[in-house]
Amino acid sequence: HYRSILQQNPDNPLILRNYAQYLNSNRDLRGAEEYYSRAVLADPGDGEILSEFAKWIWELHGDKERAEGYFQRGVQAASQDRY
Repeated sequence: HYRSILQQNPDNPLILRNYAQYLNSNRDLRGAEEYYSRAVLADPGDGEILSEFAKWIWELHGDKERAEGYFQRGVQAASQDRY
């Protein structure tokens, strides 16, 4: 199901993030990381995606420095969001 949606919308950050979550829930950690990265690239100003990816990096890899970088970008993006 996700694959056909992704083929139709390969650069949609929401779909990419949701697919990353799906892969993570099915323990495809490599695939989840790829799709979280693609979601960030598709919308580098989405604070929610950046923060979620930061949390994922911290929990799975324990990479504090990398996680903090994404988290800071997420906070900055969220502070610029008018909504």
